Amino acid sequence: KQLSSAPDDENNAKLSPDGKLVAFIRSGKQGGIYVMPLDGSSAPKRVTESNGNYLELGFGINSFSWSPDSKWLAFSRRDTVESEDVWVVPAAGGKSTNVTYTPGANVEPQWSSDGKYIVFASSRSGPLNIYSVLLTPEKAEPDPNAKTDGAKPGEVKIDFDDIENRAKPVTTGGGGAFEIT
Repeated sequence: KQLSSAPDDENNAKLSPDGKLVAFIRSGKQGGIYVMPLDGSSAPKRVTESNGNYLELGFGINSFSWSPDSKWLAFSRRDTVESEDVWVVPAAGGKSTNVTYTPGANVEPQWSSDGKYIVFASSRSGPLNIYSVLLTPEKAEPDPNAKTDGAKPGEVKIDFDDIENRAKPVTTGGGGAFEIT
């Protein structure tokens, strides 16, 4: 079943982990990441702008991935000064937040299966290496009297305060080809 009839290019379709939604990149004047129900019961909704057509112009969104709870999308967007950053946006739409905010290439974001990290490739220290960003800061010592935050197992929680400073290298040395899976 055809889900969209837009005249612009649509590519990189990815099914949400819960199997209910599909997200894809659309080019053109209304380019960006679009999300819609897999059953086609409603029209595609743009959840974030591309700010360019990566395939034609070399800037804009070039990759994205679903969070394990199907509530968030992480994506890499290249700007006109050739800096690429990793951003996060709610799958339902809303404010996109830059989680790397570092010159150079920060690309191919992927979520950890427990939803606690986003991993990505970055050239922030020279050749491409793998980095991870912790989505909620760790507390020095857990409070035994603290109430739980009500999060269900597998539910992604993100604290955006100072998130761009939580990225840590996973690999060093770089220079080789790799794919984050």
